[in-house]
Amino acid sequence: MCLCLIKVTCIWSREERLLFHISALIMSPAILGVLAKEQDLISQTDFGTQKSASFDTLADVFIASFGCYHRHFRHDLSVLEPYMLKIVYAAESVVRPLLKRQIELLRAERERWIREGRYREN
Repeated sequence: MCLCLIKVTCIWSREERLLFHISALIMSPAILGVLAKEQDLISQTDFGTQKSASFDTLADVFIASFGCYHRHFRHDLSVLEPYMLKIVYAAESVVRPLLKRQIELLRAERERWIREGRYREN
């Protein structure tokens, strides 16, 4: 995941603000799933087993197409900034549980290796 802050200068007011810049995050399957759902494109999208938690977790978070939103509101930071924060919080609510689950699996595997005598400290 790549999440950092970039400095944006509003053309009209010359006001500088820090905004979240999302690159890999916006392309995650969870966020793409939410985008597809909010734009009624689910029937045109194949998500395989459809076990993604994003639909239940983020159903109440409205995320429109970032490209369109940015094109219309790129000069109005008072509108763009809250929108970007919504994307960050929505992505976090999906990604955080997935990361916690991955950590639990790694710990369980480590404990199993210790029991089997296959684990060595470096």
